[in-house]
Amino acid sequence: FPVTIKFGLTLHKGFLLGCEFELEFINNVSFSTVEIASLFANITEDNSLRNNGREFVTKPLTMEKAIKAHDALFNSGSVYYNNVEESCSDRCSTHIHVNFTDVSIDKVLQFIRLYALVEPLFFKAVDETRQNNIYCVPISSTHLLKTILNSSIGHLVEKWHKYAAFNIKRLSDLGTIEFRHFEATRDTAKFAEWIRMIKALYDFNMSRDIEILINDVVLYQLVAAVAGRTYTRDEIYKICEDTLVNDMLLTVNPTKELLNQRLQASKETV
Repeated sequence: FPVTIKFGLTLHKGFLLGCEFELEFINNVSFSTVEIASLFANITEDNSLRNNGREFVTKPLTMEKAIKAHDALFNSGSVYYNNVEESCSDRCSTHIHVNFTDVSIDKVLQFIRLYALVEPLFFKAVDETRQNNIYCVPISSTHLLKTILNSSIGHLVEKWHKYAAFNIKRLSDLGTIEFRHFEATRDTAKFAEWIRMIKALYDFNMSRDIEILINDVVLYQLVAAVAGRTYTRDEIYKICEDTLVNDMLLTVNPTKELLNQRLQASKETV
């Protein structure tokens, strides 16, 4: 791997998203405007789906345009359904690819570690049908956490599980990290909140250095940023405790003993 991850032959800059919307019972597609059509790269058949299932794949989009693409699928009249809820079956899902073609390998590795700390927050934000789905397995349920600290990016990509909810395998050919957690839903507001959480993690990663993970105050800031609200000190500790963030830290942070002491001290001073 070079200093930065390559997205094919094209370098993309900044926070861009590629969205894959899986839907079933699609009768017909006719994009109502050129603007809507310009958001999508292609529409393909998906063998994991049934009943005339289709996967709508977008071009690399800004956050605002990604939300517009989701809204267009359900509210523009471009896609014809018999029953929208039926089209969003448990077999369907929404995958989000985040651009990392312009990000250093150090920052990519840091992003992976930061995600590991707050993975429970991401699973709490999606439908319960995604919790035990074999196509979006939590990395905390695999051996991957044990290898994050001591492996090169090349080794991690090679050994990563294809169906991990947080999937880094596409770094090698697309230059993206894929979030596979989210269900198929017509609820654009919920989709927008999902994108906000991903962007909050991305922004946090890009604005800080990995060494600060030994600081419990920064951990609290990370949880608050991803959750999308501020907390009092005792609320923050409860969030960390409830979402197993502390257990995750004990697994992946090299200064785990020190950090655990700090978290415990913070709890005792509440």
